[in-house]
Amino acid sequence: MKLGVFGLGILLGSLLNNFISWWPQREERSTGPQAVCPHCGHPWQGLETITLWGRLFAEGRCHYCGDHVPLRYILVELATGLLLVLAFSRAKGVLDMIRLFV
Repeated sequence: MKLGVFGLGILLGSLLNNFISWWPQREERSTGPQAVCPHCGHPWQGLETITLWGRLFAEGRCHYCGDHVPLRYILVELATGLLLVLAFSRAKGVLDMIRLFV
């Protein structure tokens, strides 16, 4: 069960990374948050958006330009996953878990 919660946390961390990258440029971009390579700007698709997955299976490199994905992306996903597992461990129910996580 905790592995599933950790996976959900990684997905939330990936979404958080997209938002963090998009926020400073929100006025210039016509679209909402989208996962793109910070080096070449190519949009990532599918499992590429989860940088931890890319770190494990693509040696932490962008599939398109070959540059390394910044460590911040991976750390945000890991931290979000671990925080969600911690909240799940301490919670007495789903609503309590949401309260602990937020």
